[in-house]
Amino acid sequence: MHNFVNEDQKEVVLVGGGHTHALFLKMWARMPIQGVRLTLISPDVLTPYSGMLPGLLAGHYSHEDSHIDLSRLCKYAGVRFIQTAATGIDAKTKTIHLANRPSLRYHIASINSGATPDLTVPGSAEHSISIKPISKLFRRWEDMLKQLRQPVNDDNQIVKIAIVGGGAAGVETIQAIQWRLAQELGRQPNKIQLTLFQNGEGLPENFPKAIQRAFQKRFKQLGIAITDNFHVEKLELNESAQGTYRLTSSHQKTAVADFVFWCTQARGAAWLADSGLPVDPKGFVKTNSYLQVIDHPSTFACGDGATITTQIRPKAGVFAVRQAKTLYNNITATLLNQKLTPHRSQRRFLSILTGGAQWAIASKGRVSFPLLWPHLIWKWKRSIDQSFMDQFSGLTSNNRSAGMRKSKALPDQEDTKKMRCGGCGAKIGGMLLTDIISQLKPIPNDSVLIGLDQPDDCAALEISSNTVLCQSVDVLRSLVDDPFLQGKIAAEHALSDLFAMNARPHSAQAIVSIPFADELVVKNDLQQLMAGAVETLNKHDCTLIGGHTSESAELSVGFCVNGFADRSAIVRKSKPNSGEVLILTKPLGTGTLFAAHNQFEAKGAWIDRAIKSMLLSNSGAAKVFAAFGASAITDVTGFGLIGHLREMISSPALNAEIHLTKLPALDGAIECISRGLVSSLHSENRKYQRLLRYRQGTAEHPGVELIFDPQTSGGLIATVAKDRAQQCIRALRESGYGEAQVIGRVFAAEEATDGCRDGKIDLTLTP
Repeated sequence: MHNFVNEDQKEVVLVGGGHTHALFLKMWARMPIQGVRLTLISPDVLTPYSGMLPGLLAGHYSHEDSHIDLSRLCKYAGVRFIQTAATGIDAKTKTIHLANRPSLRYHIASINSGATPDLTVPGSAEHSISIKPISKLFRRWEDMLKQLRQPVNDDNQIVKIAIVGGGAAGVETIQAIQWRLAQELGRQPNKIQLTLFQNGEGLPENFPKAIQRAFQKRFKQLGIAITDNFHVEKLELNESAQGTYRLTSSHQKTAVADFVFWCTQARGAAWLADSGLPVDPKGFVKTNSYLQVIDHPSTFACGDGATITTQIRPKAGVFAVRQAKTLYNNITATLLNQKLTPHRSQRRFLSILTGGAQWAIASKGRVSFPLLWPHLIWKWKRSIDQSFMDQFSGLTSNNRSAGMRKSKALPDQEDTKKMRCGGCGAKIGGMLLTDIISQLKPIPNDSVLIGLDQPDDCAALEISSNTVLCQSVDVLRSLVDDPFLQGKIAAEHALSDLFAMNARPHSAQAIVSIPFADELVVKNDLQQLMAGAVETLNKHDCTLIGGHTSESAELSVGFCVNGFADRSAIVRKSKPNSGEVLILTKPLGTGTLFAAHNQFEAKGAWIDRAIKSMLLSNSGAAKVFAAFGASAITDVTGFGLIGHLREMISSPALNAEIHLTKLPALDGAIECISRGLVSSLHSENRKYQRLLRYRQGTAEHPGVELIFDPQTSGGLIATVAKDRAQQCIRALRESGYGEAQVIGRVFAAEEATDGCRDGKIDLTLTP
């Protein structure tokens, strides 16, 4: 690890998750710089490897095979990941503007935003399927396949598919489409008409004649038409029945198509030029040979979105890959006040073009490889692509620490690998807390309607004969790297107690601890954190009225929230009725997923889904439960489903039953918990098992451990009359709680089976 020469923490921000930055993160994981916080900003958790795109469309690779998991990679590299889009950058003030949140200041930044097809042609942005961004392309491609899988009413109907662009992207894309449709749809070849439209002649453009002849021959064999000298100037909806869209050329020639793929020459993202950065005629950021933006030495640019002014080269992934080492060396050199190293791009590079099936041809410069070996060349390309992707698989705590010097541990700690969790995973165990609270003797107060003597989700103070002030406080250790999201999650989590008691949010005070850092870093974090929190509070008509901030070793945020309720409308968590069913509104699993994330074992898509669940407010669910007369409600948080359910079923006259097969789980939660990847609070919550009775093989069920999993900003669990349950579930799902589920029932203790009247909660697999 480098030792930074300045004690102040520096903010280095990478904008975009392209190939260069992905490789940069791997280098950073091996050799980070002390005193530097590195942040990656990307709108997507998964970033595609462009070399595998044709194979993805053709069906040779899965979506997971062809994408780099940025969330997992960042965790592995010790880098903060912020999932949002950059909308602008001011290189003079060193400020990055972000979508729907405050801007970020930086000391050093790098832009790797990639390139996009030229969508300036009228109608191209609205009506075509653009080859980039690949995340949007893949969704449109899947939608198109679903549409084409539908039965055809007219046996004479011909589906017309147009590809605009005669470069390498267009040539590979149209062949991938042809192969996938032929393999999957089983339609006769003459029922699908594929046509490639290009500006000039010779396909693909700027490739050796031998390569062009090979593709012309192959297109003829595959039945793919080529329309030369057709410069599309307009794309619009077609009023006739011959095709959905009409393409018009510069010579006023026209063609029709049902689907149009746009694979024209690339341009830089529009926001780069709009930011006032120096760009070339195609919108790519201009840099010097050190990859620094011209006239802005603290801002770097790389990959397809940048042009080295002294070394003009075509846009190809090989250049982005080879820039990673130069970028890492020069950013670290800038931080350490050392000499920078110029980047030297090779003039001749290997280019392999695929042909839909497992077929490819290659060239280097003007030299073509033997065209008799297309299947061997495809295997060669597959090997190259797989080797690149292998760098980003198998990221574990073990291989991250390989070669690093380990500190000594106490004898009884040598085998302990569990790290303390954030969010509700950092709470004190429920049974321990109950024991401590039972020993406290606060003075009585007649205005306290609900306090420590009969705890609930909120304390309740009498304001008038019919008005009650409900108050709760929650503080979370940082669970996610993004302070904006952490603020939103913490606010939703705190407000959930008010919703559970049917109280209307009124006001809140913040409790924030920010890690020691440079003033710019502290300002960035506090601004992002509170902006996210206030956005959520405002959404619920809850006014932030004050708070307290302090410095500490780690970030934490919480809120003391106030709400009002009519005395007669308050819903207590400990008042369920026998015969009612238990309804859970959100899936379980945040504890195990983030424990796995801390050990680099969780997929980025799983964490993304968990964050979306935590951001889903319980406000709507509370309103639905109120409408259906729920007798008891509580939110499922740190003590897990079983701990909070036990608080509901506290009367010795009641018992409950949970159907494990009905428990909704977040993506990946069962897999992670089955592998023993559990939160640091899990073992404390497991002490509740003495309150359980395992039936019908439930002890071996893979989901049984999920009931002990601590949740952060979890869902509500409520008891509703059995005859209203299905209507309630429908209303919840219509309100956005798509996985709301009846998970069990409440019944009188004397009805307990097998003569067991011990008040234990039954676990069963019976639906």
